[in-house]
Amino acid sequence: MIVIDVLIGGVHQIRLRGDGVLLATPFGSTAYNRSAGGPVIPLQAKVLALTPIALADPLRWRGALLPFNRRVTFRVDMHAGGPAQVTADHLAGRPIREVTVSTDERRAVTLLFDPELDLNERQLLAQFSSEAEPALWFKHQLIEHRRSPNR
Repeated sequence: MIVIDVLIGGVHQIRLRGDGVLLATPFGSTAYNRSAGGPVIPLQAKVLALTPIALADPLRWRGALLPFNRRVTFRVDMHAGGPAQVTADHLAGRPIREVTVSTDERRAVTLLFDPELDLNERQLLAQFSSEAEPALWFKHQLIEHRRSPNR
């Protein structure tokens, strides 16, 4: 268990005791953030999801949506809990005491996806899927949706 102080824009907001905390963009919100109990964010929304991971008191705080341009600092209390590690996408870091995260809209990313399945539609369907193979479920749902005479 670790203890993390969360500062938003340099102002202390909350102290968390648990396994960790996750900060997700709209694109990252359908994966680990969703499985941690966080919201799925529409792709065009300019917000970040701040989601706790296995808090000692899970009813105390369930997370927050933050403006996309806010700087978020995570400060680990090394005296109150164990060491912490920062991970960004697939890159794992070394143990940390403090890390500040901010967005950078100057970087462009090219995404590859199924041309028959719009990303916004896929994300909407992801919120209601409990299937083991969501990609197949999405495609099936989209085909059924497009065939529906009530459209």
